[in-house]
Amino acid sequence: MFGTPIKKHCVRALGICTLVTLGLSVGMRAQAATPSSWATQEIESAVEINLVTDTLAQDYQKKLTREAYVELLVKTYEASTNSIIDIEAVKNPFEDTNKAFILKAFEAGIASGITEKTFVPEALVTREQMVVMMVRMIEKIEDENKVEILTPSKSTPEFNDQQAISSWATKSINLAVANTIVSGTGDENINPDGYSTSEQAIIMNYRVFERMMDEDLLEDAWQERLENYEEDDTITLETAAAKIALAPPMQLKAIVTASILNLRSEPDLTNPNNIIGKLSSNEEVTIVGEIDAWYQVKSSGQITGYVHKDYIHKYDPNQPVNDVRNQIVAYAKNFIGTRYRYGGTSLTGGVDCSGYTSQIFAKFGYALDRSSRGQGKNGKAVTRNQLLPGDLVVYGYGGSISHVAIFIGDGQIIHATSSYGVRITALDGYMREPIIGYRSVIN
Repeated sequence: MFGTPIKKHCVRALGICTLVTLGLSVGMRAQAATPSSWATQEIESAVEINLVTDTLAQDYQKKLTREAYVELLVKTYEASTNSIIDIEAVKNPFEDTNKAFILKAFEAGIASGITEKTFVPEALVTREQMVVMMVRMIEKIEDENKVEILTPSKSTPEFNDQQAISSWATKSINLAVANTIVSGTGDENINPDGYSTSEQAIIMNYRVFERMMDEDLLEDAWQERLENYEEDDTITLETAAAKIALAPPMQLKAIVTASILNLRSEPDLTNPNNIIGKLSSNEEVTIVGEIDAWYQVKSSGQITGYVHKDYIHKYDPNQPVNDVRNQIVAYAKNFIGTRYRYGGTSLTGGVDCSGYTSQIFAKFGYALDRSSRGQGKNGKAVTRNQLLPGDLVVYGYGGSISHVAIFIGDGQIIHATSSYGVRITALDGYMREPIIGYRSVIN
């Protein structure tokens, strides 16, 4: 897709067309104010048009953090669309950052938090995370500028480590590979968990931007926007600071429970021409209105439309704890029938016991350990007499934890069983293993 300007620079050692082998970065000095020799020409070109942030320019060989990468994407997006993402009315959901460009990325749907309350700005960016955020930015530019940058492909690439790709990253990686943004490594792996450096992110971003320049896909004022980015960002942060604190209460949220849900311009199932977008399974939307059997919602991509009530689960993050417990139980029931998959974390594609519980609780801002053993230590211990809907029930032998479930009341649990997938069973009698504990993770 990128033509000769992209392909002539491709180095397959790490797969992203801007990358070289990991061995080149091993042993580099802690601070590198100049780029590697292989990266010099393109980084100088990026610097010349101001397509580099000050943070990344401080150390080109430094491993890439979420905060540093998000700033680069926001700068690129705003320059490409000749717009400034408005965050003046955005309520900051994160407890660990108030950076304007992070709020912009969150508001635009380019980046999300690690949990509902944390962004973890200093966390390192993996290859699959970098591709997902890059594709989100490109798709936002496509929507805003009414252009096509990424060409859809029905073919699915096959890598030796295909199973290591997270389910939430598969679609973006397939799209990026099809459009030559990413390729496999020399050993036919994609290495989704590998880390990237500042210079690799700059060059990957520059080549996408270069392609948009060559094909005249940018708004006319992109050069001025790049030059004035830092000033614009500061002004936005200053004017937004007071308003963020005074933002209106959080609106009702909902989670998509269908595999794919059509977002429509009007509440009408009979008109195939009113489909304005697609919502994916587990996508969170904001409810802004209600008409009969329909909700009017704003998607994570900031598109407003109508969805049928049967295919989303509504909840209110501001409700008291008891209501949150009921919401968790109601949400958990939406996935009855999902197949069991060892190591799985997809509520619609396949989960194991701890994958199921961790994904359910994550939607309500509770971060559980990934393993059943870890979840058996999350929260606080409660007795059977204290057990409430939304508490965890832990099974095993002699203190060794082997299974975890969610108590839903009336002597029942909901859990991912190895034989029948997600189902409701009796608290006692179904599992071979005895109950060895109860945990409350809901404050």
